[in-house]
Amino acid sequence: MSSILIQAVFDASNTETMTSTTTEGEWIELSKLTQNGFLEAVGKAIAKSPQGSIVHRLEITNYDGFYGLTPPIETVLEVARLLEEQGEAYALYAQNIGEDIVDDFEESYCGEWNSFKDYAIEQFDDVYAFNLCDYTRSYIDYDKVARDLKMDYFYETSETGTVHVFRHL
Repeated sequence: MSSILIQAVFDASNTETMTSTTTEGEWIELSKLTQNGFLEAVGKAIAKSPQGSIVHRLEITNYDGFYGLTPPIETVLEVARLLEEQGEAYALYAQNIGEDIVDDFEESYCGEWNSFKDYAIEQFDDVYAFNLCDYTRSYIDYDKVARDLKMDYFYETSETGTVHVFRHL
């Protein structure tokens, strides 16, 4: 899963070099992140600063499972919420699209199936099957239906072998 490293940047009180230094920091697992958990991690990161130093700022300096540029903390909290609610489906989406696009996940996510072909069959049946008799349905090439749907959809395979299907937005 995704996690972030929060570090406190403090004045090293070295008047010769006038440099700022970062502390060891505190890793936060996003799937377990809450508002209070975030504040607790910030407190732990600050506590790792040397006695008497002045913390200038906090930085999210490292990512495990994040892609792209440093996201604002609101995005981090939204990612944490989606990981908590959607679990593996959101993690797979984020690996494909990028975690900075949190707003589109819920609109894009279609669900979980045993295969993309199963999704294609269900979609086809929902739209057209009520007009077709069983004899006519036997002539439908669902492999080609699935191939054509891949132009508007993508899927990611889960650890259990099922697929999570997403619509391109």
